Amino acid sequence: MKMHYFAAASLIVLGTVTAGVLTVNAQRGDRGGRGGDWGDRYQFDINEPDNGQVTSCDQIEATVKRAFLARGEETVTVPQPATFIKVSGPRNGGLRVRGEGRSDYQLRLCKFAAGESQEEATARLAQVRLVVQNGIVQTVGPGDNTWRANVYVDAPENGQMALDAQNGPLAIEGISGRVIARTMNGPLAIKKCTGTTEAEAVNGPLALSDLGGTVKATSQNGPLAINLAGSAWEGDGMDAQANNGPLALHVPESYQSGVQVTLSNHGPLACKAKSCEQALQQFENGNGQLLFGGPTPPVVRVAAMNGPVAIR
Repeated sequence: MKMHYFAAASLIVLGTVTAGVLTVNAQRGDRGGRGGDWGDRYQFDINEPDNGQVTSCDQIEATVKRAFLARGEETVTVPQPATFIKVSGPRNGGLRVRGEGRSDYQLRLCKFAAGESQEEATARLAQVRLVVQNGIVQTVGPGDNTWRANVYVDAPENGQMALDAQNGPLAIEGISGRVIARTMNGPLAIKKCTGTTEAEAVNGPLALSDLGGTVKATSQNGPLAINLAGSAWEGDGMDAQANNGPLALHVPESYQSGVQVTLSNHGPLACKAKSCEQALQQFENGNGQLLFGGPTPPVVRVAAMNGPVAIR
């Protein structure tokens, strides 16, 4: 599975740091012209394990074309603060958060740098590091595209986190506390979170799967995919909206909680779920609603304002 990349930076409280660096020679080919930016000719290929579970950076396959590659790993342990921990994705990489039965946060930085020589790549790699201060964790590195990094966070299940990514993926799983998550130009995926979740994807896809608790989510300019699980919603409910992209909703056949789907601006509808046969429908001038689960107040409320809707 390839991890596609993003930027931005700012994150969290003093912790303990351990670091180790591995340098790996890469066969250097014909590079041709230099171009205006080092990153124009350094083509990285970074691949995670298929299940996305990374406990060592050695599990990640990394290569770079027409250059030498250096790689390393850094781990930071941060006590759980009384309030939010703030974590941003690296400038050139991804951020993945997973809830576990622990009382602190462990952040693992997998980093990669390219250079015209092995020495140059290693020198660049040394500049890529985690900075931890005043409840903010930040990944810093050279101000160009000569490096890549991913951050993997093992978090307390009841943690309170503010997470963001500018130009790459953000994935969150298994948090029963509070999460505020935002991506600007990359995908956002949230799975098996049962606390309070606030999510916004500005220019990328948003995927919500097997959630509970209280959820407020918005996809501004990309697709929204929602996968309801189980037989009923556990918690206060969900409000989710796709403003300028398609909505895909999965409703289990025997789902008991009320589900309301709102459509506007003549977006096409394809309703293929078993429950579509009994859904209450109200449509007028291209706008309307579908209500699954009977006349009781719906706890799952989703909307597509300017795009197609597919329900299965």
